[in-house]
Amino acid sequence: MIKKNKKIKFTIIIGFILLIPIHSSILYSFTPLLVSQKDVYDLKSSIAYYNIAIDDLPGSLTNWLWAEAQPWFGGGSGSEQDPYILEDLIVDGNLTDSCISISNSKAYFIIQKCTLLNSSSGATDGGISLNNVTNGKIIGNYFNNHRNAAIYCILSDYNIVSENTLINHRHGIYIMGNFNEISGNSIYGDGSGSGIVIQGSYHDNLIDGNSIEHCWQGIFLFNADNNTFSRNTSFKNLQYGIGLTAGANDNFFSDNILLNNSLSGIRIDNSNDNTIVGTKAISNQEHGISLTDGDDTIIYHNRLIDNVFDGVHLDSSSSHNLIYHNFFKGNGRHAYDDGAFNDWNSTTMGNYWDNHTGPDISPTDGIVDTPYLFIGGGAGSIDYLPLTEDGPPVIIINSPLEDDTFGTNAPSFSVTITDTFLEEMWYSLDGGITKFFFTANGTIDQAVWNGLPEGSITITFYANDTIGNISSESVNIVKEIPDNSLVIIIVVISIIAGVALVAIVLLLRRRKAIQE
Repeated sequence: MIKKNKKIKFTIIIGFILLIPIHSSILYSFTPLLVSQKDVYDLKSSIAYYNIAIDDLPGSLTNWLWAEAQPWFGGGSGSEQDPYILEDLIVDGNLTDSCISISNSKAYFIIQKCTLLNSSSGATDGGISLNNVTNGKIIGNYFNNHRNAAIYCILSDYNIVSENTLINHRHGIYIMGNFNEISGNSIYGDGSGSGIVIQGSYHDNLIDGNSIEHCWQGIFLFNADNNTFSRNTSFKNLQYGIGLTAGANDNFFSDNILLNNSLSGIRIDNSNDNTIVGTKAISNQEHGISLTDGDDTIIYHNRLIDNVFDGVHLDSSSSHNLIYHNFFKGNGRHAYDDGAFNDWNSTTMGNYWDNHTGPDISPTDGIVDTPYLFIGGGAGSIDYLPLTEDGPPVIIINSPLEDDTFGTNAPSFSVTITDTFLEEMWYSLDGGITKFFFTANGTIDQAVWNGLPEGSITITFYANDTIGNISSESVNIVKEIPDNSLVIIIVVISIIAGVALVAIVLLLRRRKAIQE
């Protein structure tokens, strides 16, 4: 009897050991994914409303507590983790009032996926009007036909206005506040006002990644300091792509595109200490960058291309500006300087001028051997260190390496690409037919990788510069999907063995019961 019990125990242990792969496989295959709470709310039926107005001033009868009882209220408690919600509403101002106005509020709230129509021309009215408000988010809404501003913010700080569509308005987004973020909005005006306005001594606003078209001015700053404008596209506006006036000082402009505006790409008037870097001012009907009474401005690493008058224009009241490492091509006149004490090169480099690219012989250092003497105006300015053509971009593939092998996961890549005026970078897996553009090292597109057959694969990296030079480098790698047939066989054998052992155990128990 003791021997039989030992046999039974041994059989059970072996069965459990053989069943371990089965158990793990089942858990891996059927354990559900746990998804965290998303910042996406169930849509309600859109209902048309007129003039939603919330005033959270103490003693107000229309505060957030009142709002919670209204049919248009979407939920939330007003905390950072659980903001108040106004969502999926259609609000028509009937050209007599704002659509949604919020005043004197420090609560957290979100207005999203709403349609705002026909607000009035009142001085502080808008599709959405904020007055003395912090912690608001205006995200993913649609605005049409607003006689003053689609979004109007006065004395309002730390708000986010993002991914909205604004059309047919006087002003698009009007800001009188600090530390606000205006990003990813599409703005198409009626030509009578500006796409984005910051007026007054307000600072530290971030204006990033917006598209602005057919406004009087794309972006307009009036006496606003220390704001950042990056990656905006301002085009086909009736005056300037970006305009600064009345002491708009110490602002930073980077990587903006100013295209085909009726006057200048950027005009700086009576404003000092601004920085313009990485901007493309192309095909503007007057100047790429224009300074009138603008001092101590730094203009570097910009592309000034095909502007009708000047690439950069400095009037007689503009002084102590530094212009270097810019690319001038195809302008009616590349540069005009009627001011004083303006420098057209730093201590190490000047600018690239398409009508003065060589020689660079003595020494061969990327600097044209003779200064650039063709800057117009009464200042008699000279670029003493003009840049020469540095050839096509240089591409070094750091990874993957030749003949590296990859399986189901797409390979990551690291390349080093250098050029004075690098324009675009991309890779191709079919000899250049299909292009995948990138701005930083990353991973090959997984969906495309999934569709590639096993075997040798060539990845070709490309880059071009503003001049038009293109270069490429390739690396050959191997795609090899591991053969899982052996694993499947082991799993099947484990299942069969496990079932057999369980059956044996049950049979032994039955015999034991009969004997007893």
